[in-house]
Amino acid sequence: MVSERNADPCPWNIGLYNATTMAEVPIPQIPGQTIGSTSSSRSPEADEALRTALAHANLGNFLDAVADIRRAIHLESDDPELYGHLARFQAILLRVDDAAAAYREALRLAPSDVRIYEAFGAMLMANQRKQEALELRIQAAQIAPTADRLAVLAAALIESGRPAEAEEYARRAIDLDGSNSRAFESLGFALLVLGRVFESQEAFRRSIDADSRSVRPYLGYSASKRIGLEDREFKERLEHAATDASLNRSELRDINYALGKAYADLGQYGAAMRCYDLANQLEPAAQKAESTLTRANRRRWHEGLTKTFTEKFFRDHRNLGSSSETPIFVLGMIRSGTTLAEQILSSHPLIGAGGEIPFWMAPDRAMIVRKLIGGTMVRSELAETADAYVEVLHGLTPETPRVTDKMPLNYLNIGLIHLLFPNARIIHCRRNPIDTCLSIYMTPGVKGPDFCYSRRSIVDGYMEYLALMEHWRHVIPSNRLLEIDYESVVANNASEAKRMIAFCGLEWNDACLEHDRNARPIQTPSLWQARQPIYGTSVEKWRHFEPWLREFDHLRNVNHPAPLAGS
Repeated sequence: MVSERNADPCPWNIGLYNATTMAEVPIPQIPGQTIGSTSSSRSPEADEALRTALAHANLGNFLDAVADIRRAIHLESDDPELYGHLARFQAILLRVDDAAAAYREALRLAPSDVRIYEAFGAMLMANQRKQEALELRIQAAQIAPTADRLAVLAAALIESGRPAEAEEYARRAIDLDGSNSRAFESLGFALLVLGRVFESQEAFRRSIDADSRSVRPYLGYSASKRIGLEDREFKERLEHAATDASLNRSELRDINYALGKAYADLGQYGAAMRCYDLANQLEPAAQKAESTLTRANRRRWHEGLTKTFTEKFFRDHRNLGSSSETPIFVLGMIRSGTTLAEQILSSHPLIGAGGEIPFWMAPDRAMIVRKLIGGTMVRSELAETADAYVEVLHGLTPETPRVTDKMPLNYLNIGLIHLLFPNARIIHCRRNPIDTCLSIYMTPGVKGPDFCYSRRSIVDGYMEYLALMEHWRHVIPSNRLLEIDYESVVANNASEAKRMIAFCGLEWNDACLEHDRNARPIQTPSLWQARQPIYGTSVEKWRHFEPWLREFDHLRNVNHPAPLAGS
């Protein structure tokens, strides 16, 4: 049975379903729409077909609803709202391309109706077609540029790696409404990504002043600096916000991450840990992380990788991959120093920063690996994948011969990566195990792997990562895999930077010692730290929290092997 909300006859303001989670994605309400209304300009026969379609939808019979709405469209082929209903039903049936075709027809008939752009965009976003969704949001903002719409668009542009455009739209929103909290929030995050930290702090303060109940500006401000005694008023407002009974689950989670960061910066470690505990308990995937099935599936996948990608496998297929040396992969457990390593590397004039490129994490890459594990190899598919990846890199920084890909979790994909790019350099970043795991637990925005939501699961995930990396270090040639330790980079910045550049086969450039002046956009939780001069306060940070880290005791005896030297 579908919910009453999904039975709403207006095609633009109902929930759409995500193709994988079936979670509703809300569409803005339309003022003046009356539930159950019919159109006076629509023929009685078409209205009857529409009512029948909605009745079927109410019962969850969406195949019948599609047939009925097609009958209505046959009678009234120039009615955009009928196409909106058709798009909705097709989306619920996970027929994304059919839904998109129906939305396009609705737009052809009503090209100025922003409701269609927003509904179409939400459907595409729910199905991970983010770029198309973003373009629709841009078109909607051009048709009806309200402050809220421009602010939301700015936030989407930040997420899509376009912070300079986001700044422009956020400032346009502020010009329309100088008290719009969301506009200042979007401006703050755009400026933070662009490295204009002090400006971002002012924007976050303006956002909080405009609406003290708006949660994300607190998170942004706390991420933009080390909270000090001068931030007493900010801390007090955070504490007050955390007691607001009207906060929803995600808002309460974010407030506790921000408050935990403030307490930690101020040396109130017990209070900080209580906030982090609550924040992690409120993570949507927290229960899944404890699932025995989840852990078993992950371990089976790792076993498949180690049995498939052996020295013999790479030797037998050594002529299969691309000869390109363009990619430089920077990977490791999340929160292990990958952002700092990329910042140093990309300070070299011949190395562009690609950031966290999701290419190898996409479902079709996983399907290729699944085929290889099962003994199937489609050479044309592998060649197309390699060509597509090089095209992505050249599109990101066409002016540099080398490009970094700083997706930490690519440690899972080293087998496929080395198969397709045997000449590519892989830099494995390592850090003290307890510091790494604690940082995962304490940092919002790093969540993604299914083990990131409880201390016990983080330790499980970390140990599995160590085992997998031990396999890779035995099957990947040492002149293609370099291991660096965060602590060594902090203590011996110059020598470690020179080691990385030499490993990449490039001449040394002194700019690599001034990584804090690198103005490239950074969109990871380490964006503030990566712009600071090298400092050691994150080394053995876990000792401040030692009384509360019983689950991490096992990691005290874990030592990384001596790092591979590379070439």
